[in-house]
Amino acid sequence: MRASIESIRRQELIKAAYETFRQYGFRGLTMARIGKQAGMSHGIINYYYKSKEDLLIAMVRYANRLIMEEVIRRLHEADTPLARLDAIIEGNFPAHLYDRATASAWVSFYSAVPEHPEFDRLQTLFYRRLRSNLLDCLASLTTPAEADRLVKGISVMIDGMWMRCAIEKEGLDRSEAVDLIKDFAHRRLGR
Repeated sequence: MRASIESIRRQELIKAAYETFRQYGFRGLTMARIGKQAGMSHGIINYYYKSKEDLLIAMVRYANRLIMEEVIRRLHEADTPLARLDAIIEGNFPAHLYDRATASAWVSFYSAVPEHPEFDRLQTLFYRRLRSNLLDCLASLTTPAEADRLVKGISVMIDGMWMRCAIEKEGLDRSEAVDLIKDFAHRRLGR
């Protein structure tokens, strides 16, 4: 089935908003910049999205989906609980996304979350999914209490690696970030 023009335009605007987000951060997202990136007028943007917030919500969903698609792809290839754990960790650092511009944009987004209840809701859902995926892998590898501690540690380390990527010119590269988190998790599991 072919996508409608409206669906295509909405996707183009979401991708343009995401690229604008990567270039200018959350506070630098303007409808004019998004329109320029998409090659569309402000009026066309308003036709497809009734408010800037509606477009930004769609953009945040898209950005989170990029990471989740990487996690899912890797999970399909994993055949043991430990391999599934590693797949989740690795999937949270897609090679084509783990760079200073993207990380800086996310840091700017996180600073805006308290002002936007819908963004808070989306991030809560993202963290719940991450927690659920991690607990599923860890259930057969350790006790429930240790699994809960590991989930918290891994989640904080994922966010921390992205933050380090944003603030340090010579920050950790993707493989170092992934290896540090996997090393932490494996050691806690006695592997």
